[in-house]
Amino acid sequence: ILRRNGWIKAAVLVVLSILRIHSFPCHLTEYKTGNGCCPMCPPGSRVKSDCTEDRSTSCLPCVAGTFMDKPTGQKMCFPCSVCDSGSGLKTKHSCSLASDTVCEPLEGFFCIDSTPGRCSAAQRHSRCEPGDFISKAGTSSSDAECSPCSRGTFSNGSSASCQPHTQCETKNLQLIKEGTSSSDAECGERAAVAPVAAGVGVGLLLLLLALGAAGLYFRNQIKCTGKQSCAETLNRKEPELPLKECALMVQRSPGAD
Repeated sequence: ILRRNGWIKAAVLVVLSILRIHSFPCHLTEYKTGNGCCPMCPPGSRVKSDCTEDRSTSCLPCVAGTFMDKPTGQKMCFPCSVCDSGSGLKTKHSCSLASDTVCEPLEGFFCIDSTPGRCSAAQRHSRCEPGDFISKAGTSSSDAECSPCSRGTFSNGSSASCQPHTQCETKNLQLIKEGTSSSDAECGERAAVAPVAAGVGVGLLLLLLALGAAGLYFRNQIKCTGKQSCAETLNRKEPELPLKECALMVQRSPGAD
C-alpha cells in the first residue's frame, strides 16, 4: 500500500508539473523554458544558462557594443545602433550595457523616421531660392518654409527676411541698375553735370564769336573787292559790269565819300 501511495504521489507531481508548464503562464519577471519558468536576467546582462531545480538562472553582462535594456530571458544582447552621418544623424547619447545609442539630426537636418526620443533617419532642411526668404526656420523635427519677397525688397534665399532695395538718391548717387527680388539696386557716382555744361556753354560762345568775326571779315572783304572792281571798271571803262550799277555800289560803300 505504501509503495502504491508513493507511485501515486509521483504521478501527481509529474501531472502538476506538466500542467504548470502548459497551463499556467510564467510571472512577469520570469521566462519560460523546457523545464518550467526561470527568473529573467536584469538589464545590461543576458542568460548564460537556464535555471534548474537546484540553481537559479545564470547571467552574464553584455559585451562592449551590445546592450539589453530590459529584464530578459535572451541568451544574446542586442548590437548597439550607429548614428550614420550619411543619413543626417549624430550621436546624442552613447550606447551603454542597459541602453541603445540615441541619435539626433545633424545641424541643418530634420528627422523623417522617429520613435519616441529617437531618430533613425534625417533629411536636410529645404533651401529657399533667391527671391524668397525663410519664413519659418527648420527644426530637428520639421522642415524650413519659404515665402517670396514683396515688391521693393530682395533676398538671396539664405536670410530670414527680405532687405529693402538701396535708394540711390538718398546717398546722392545715381541709379545704375534696378533692384530685383534677388539682388539689390546698383548705384554709381553722379556725373559732373555743372562743369560739363559750363564748358559746353563757353565753347559755344567762343564758336559764335569766331563765326561772327569770320562773317565780318568776309563781309568787309566782299565790300572791298566790290569797290575795287567797280573803281577799276569805271577807270578802264570796261563793260564787265553796267556802269550805273557799279557807280551805285561805289557810292553805297562805306568810305566812298
